[in-house]
Amino acid sequence: MAGESQGKDVVALGTAHGQKAADKLVKAADQPAVRKSLKADKKAPPPAPRSVADIQADIESTRDNLVQTVSQLQVAVKEAVSPKRIISVQVTKVKNFYVDEYGGIRPERVAGTVGVVVSIVVVRRVGRRIFGKKKD
Repeated sequence: MAGESQGKDVVALGTAHGQKAADKLVKAADQPAVRKSLKADKKAPPPAPRSVADIQADIESTRDNLVQTVSQLQVAVKEAVSPKRIISVQVTKVKNFYVDEYGGIRPERVAGTVGVVVSIVVVRRVGRRIFGKKKD
């Protein structure tokens, strides 16, 4: 069965890869700074047991903070996505496209836009004459 042998090969490969990763972790943990840190963690006293009332108080506090954060996000999103603000930003972008940093008009951009508009009008009129609608 070819499928079984392939599966075993994959498991063996995964195990070998896992072994390499484990070896690297052992080497890293063998360094003096890491050993000292691990010893310090072992000496730390266990946290004091918490009562049900303490846990419930923490949950309520967290819930209140979450409600406040969500409310702040809703206000921020409403301000950022309001139609007036979007229009204002887009108008500013268009103005900045046609005006340089000194407040002067950029003639090359105005000329380019005028050229595009005139080209569109000409193509539409020529298209109507060639393919277009006959007025009776």
